[in-house]
Amino acid sequence: MAKETRILALILLITVTISVFGLPGGAKEEGIGEIIEAENEVTVYREGRELTLKEKAPLLPGDLIVSKEFPVLFALGPHRVYLNPHTIIRLTEHKIRERDVESRIFLKTGRVWAWIMKAASRMVNFEIETETALAGVRGTVFAVDFNAENGATWVYVDEGEVEVADKRERKVKVRSGYEIFVHPGQPLTPPQKGKLMKKEKPDFKKKASEAPTNQGKLEVETSGENKAEVKKKKKVKN
Repeated sequence: MAKETRILALILLITVTISVFGLPGGAKEEGIGEIIEAENEVTVYREGRELTLKEKAPLLPGDLIVSKEFPVLFALGPHRVYLNPHTIIRLTEHKIRERDVESRIFLKTGRVWAWIMKAASRMVNFEIETETALAGVRGTVFAVDFNAENGATWVYVDEGEVEVADKRERKVKVRSGYEIFVHPGQPLTPPQKGKLMKKEKPDFKKKASEAPTNQGKLEVETSGENKAEVKKKKKVKN
């Protein structure tokens, strides 16, 4: 009950702030992603307005997304992002350039899982930022949790490698199967072996076939199991 009260208070504060000042940079008309799966309607704050969106609804730069009692899965360009219940994020940036793709999410509270897809002939830079840390990757599966009460950020890497930096730009690389905690005002500590997250980790590969893989007209490289599935589907169609 206390946790839900704090979440509601944070949402109220955000609502008042964006009603007065608007979202940073304003929202553009072109969508950068869409909601793939949600057990209930999703609350999104856009340019000072509170919206209630359903599956297949487009997402815009600057959107503030709130998952209340239920998780939310959405696409951001070719990537997949999963919000645990009681999580608040802002879509800070998503840009597709000739040589690179940049995406950034600001995690205000709660936990986020991300499946980052590599792009053909482009460098992919995907970052999740909190008040105390910045986690950046180029093709991997990882989770970030931010505790709004004590300012602690937790990063767990399920696949690949993630570079984690604190606000003083001290950096450390976290590889698959390891986790790290970043506390405000404290130096970074070496990553530790993390607990298995199989029960919590979303099945991104299963969901990938249910949503657009070329959101934003970006050619995506699939790997391992996905490549085999794509070839199999092509043979069936032919």
